[in-house]
Amino acid sequence: MTYFDELAAHLSERGVPAAEIRGTVDDLAAYIAESGADPVEEFGPAADFAGELTEGGGTSTGPAPDAEVWHFHADAFNDVQQLNEFGEQGWELESYDMKHGFTCRRDIERPQRWEYHKIVPTLRRKAVAKRLAPEGWEPAVAWTVWMYFKRPKSASVGPSGELDTAPEAPARYFFWSKRFYVFVAVYTAFLTGVGLAWAALSGDISVAVGFMTGIVIAGIAIVVPMARARRRARPPRDPGG
Repeated sequence: MTYFDELAAHLSERGVPAAEIRGTVDDLAAYIAESGADPVEEFGPAADFAGELTEGGGTSTGPAPDAEVWHFHADAFNDVQQLNEFGEQGWELESYDMKHGFTCRRDIERPQRWEYHKIVPTLRRKAVAKRLAPEGWEPAVAWTVWMYFKRPKSASVGPSGELDTAPEAPARYFFWSKRFYVFVAVYTAFLTGVGLAWAALSGDISVAVGFMTGIVIAGIAIVVPMARARRRARPPRDPGG
């Protein structure tokens, strides 16, 4: 039994619907295909990870019992767009790590809308935070070269920033943009060009062919599972539309 078969079995035991299990497993498999990581090292034992996915465990913030937790991954081209979309649903960004991606929490009894902003700081991070503080922005996550800021929507729209009802947490965990796929394709083409140049300069065509074959196989292993996961996650078309 593979890691993802075991994970699916544990999720089923916990009462997760079959359709949601398929979407989750497809997304996770796509992530592993992209990163080349070992799933046990990346996510931990399947049984424990199933518990995190269904119970919101594994966060560093230790949310209160009156809050729900959700994790998702997004690429750098559309992360702020996704954060703002989910912020409208009451999700507040708490942390980021490679395992869980963006970790968000939402107050169950009094959910409020959130908005987000990302910058590459040209000053010290404390100076940037101080400059944005008068507008209600507070630091949420600092990761690689980016700083993510958040503020309750009530800071800009007043009492309407609070939600009367909150939608269910999304069933998906991975959100890849078209620009990300283009980036992967361009990068693969670049590496292929490097292989061709290497062959032309060295005269060793067998090494270059092996290099390019590896690049093509890696590209297929990354793009195809991710495209399938994205396609499966699309809502069905309205027959009357």
